[in-house]
Amino acid sequence: MTDDRYRAAEGQFQLTGVQAPARLPLDVRRADQRAGLCTAAFVSGYEGSPLGGYDLELGKQARSQHRRVDGVTGYWYGKSPGLDRASDALRHNNLMGTHRLDGALALVGDDPGAQSSTVPGSSELLLADLGMPTLYPADPQELLDLGQQAVALPRVCGLWVGFNIATNDADGTGTVRVGPRRFRSVAPDPVVGGKTFTHEMTARMLQPDLGRLESSRDGARLELARRYAAANGLNTILGGADARIGIAAAGKTYHDLRQALEILGLDEPELERRGVRLLRAAMVHPLDPEIVARFAAGLRENLTAGRRLRGTRLDPFGHTAIRRLERDLITEYELVIGELAERLPDLVRGYEDVKLGSVANYRTAVAQQMDEFRAVKAGAPC
Repeated sequence: MTDDRYRAAEGQFQLTGVQAPARLPLDVRRADQRAGLCTAAFVSGYEGSPLGGYDLELGKQARSQHRRVDGVTGYWYGKSPGLDRASDALRHNNLMGTHRLDGALALVGDDPGAQSSTVPGSSELLLADLGMPTLYPADPQELLDLGQQAVALPRVCGLWVGFNIATNDADGTGTVRVGPRRFRSVAPDPVVGGKTFTHEMTARMLQPDLGRLESSRDGARLELARRYAAANGLNTILGGADARIGIAAAGKTYHDLRQALEILGLDEPELERRGVRLLRAAMVHPLDPEIVARFAAGLRENLTAGRRLRGTRLDPFGHTAIRRLERDLITEYELVIGELAERLPDLVRGYEDVKLGSVANYRTAVAQQMDEFRAVKAGAPC
């Protein structure tokens, strides 16, 4: 019976990359029921490819409910141009945050090869700018396994979670195993800055509440997302302590990388023998600095597969104002430190426009200190 793909709580089924996220709300509700919670799902979006047909799959199993529930998990879906158009509403919603019994997930269909789009689409940078932790599944099995983690995460950190689904993932198919033992969520340490952090939702988007929301979105809430990824092993390292070469990849790119290495005869034992270490990032934002440090320890060469080209000549955003500013700042820091041999006050703070504004104050302070230094230097005895 085809409905078993959605209704059966346990078993093995063939699912496409669109059917797997259609099953996800049911798996989340079943997990909540096992935890003693009565929850519901609210799904909204539009049926643009590569998630075309998602609404039809949902329609096959949808049931209206008119009863009181403990919480409602929200699912927004659309392709990357839809994320562009919905970003203002999503930015406001993410600032307000999520409740510990609810959760909110943005399923974004990316079309990096422009197979069904007028331009290539890649959404992780926009999701990061919106302040959303972002997970990158690679196949129907991970769409379910990481999908449940993606719903549990906002209940811990109070943020929406972005869920990248690339065209090849949505168009693919695979055998998935489902059951209550596949999902386990470990809550991270909630103490941030010496205090137990619990996000308090509010729709009051005025100061001083707005400042508090922005601060927690980029601070405590994002930190809890990092801790959740570490506590639940979302990002993993393959390879020994003596590795010399490291390769990092995410999502389907990681599976493509492993397949290419297998074709070259580099299976897991051979990779370790040749001193190659792999980092598989399921959460691409925010990256946990601890696992990155463990991955990079002792390496002579770090390679990145497909993405994460920031700072190189291949950085697609290398000519944006903020990137040029960052390069200019490095040059200025080197000149100032070389002449003054001391650290300037930490005046460059904030993000994007805030940083652009604070740089003017920084440069004024540099000019004043340089003038004072030169005046003292000119009057000093030989």
